[in-house]
Amino acid sequence: MFTTRPKTYEQIEHILLREKGWRYLRYLHLREGFKIAHAEGIETVHCLGAGKGYAELALALEFPEIRFHITDVESEITPNYHVAKGWAKRLNLPNVTFGTMDIFNPPNETWDLITSVETLEHLEDDDLAVENMLKIANRYVYMLVPFSDDRTNADAQRLAYVWDKHEHFRVGYDEKRLRALFPKARTIRGCYFREDGHKLRQTLAEMSPEEIDERAEELFAAARRDLRDEIPNTLQDSIGIWVFADV
Repeated sequence: MFTTRPKTYEQIEHILLREKGWRYLRYLHLREGFKIAHAEGIETVHCLGAGKGYAELALALEFPEIRFHITDVESEITPNYHVAKGWAKRLNLPNVTFGTMDIFNPPNETWDLITSVETLEHLEDDDLAVENMLKIANRYVYMLVPFSDDRTNADAQRLAYVWDKHEHFRVGYDEKRLRALFPKARTIRGCYFREDGHKLRQTLAEMSPEEIDERAEELFAAARRDLRDEIPNTLQDSIGIWVFADV
């Protein structure tokens, strides 16, 4: 959780690292996809199913000329972006708004880029969800999901495990499935590689916040090694994958 008020993009980077887990790595990979769209001149981004919204807030602070709309589903325990919303207010970020949205009942409004990080696996009808994402995107869609090969997705025991633990309808996605969902996929890359991102996550789990601060530059460099232009083939390679697609 944010323990100090961040005033710069760099400060939020450190906060994301201290959050441990996948937080900083999710942000790095989201930023990679965002940079592709930014280089081609976008004005609006809808961050769908953003959860706590920390990574999205970091992007909004770094790119103040872009308007970000951060949403989550509405339920008894969501949306989860209350802390990020509070920081946006305290930082007087005029380019950030928050709301809720059901992707199965999308609005008429559209955005240049739609982003979604570790959301699709929670949706039973992923075909319809992607169809609706493409409808509300003017130009691009970015999506990061767990990786899984066909054999693992067909494993009934593994499917039961990911449902019980994470409420995932499927273990993950591979390149073939992402290209079927996004016929105009431009870039597909693996993430959370076993020897890079996954190893970093394990390292962070054993460190205190003070140790993370002391070794921050070393840890940032380790995280950047997970930014690899490679597509995984098996779960021994990586446990995440993302796609950037034209509409």
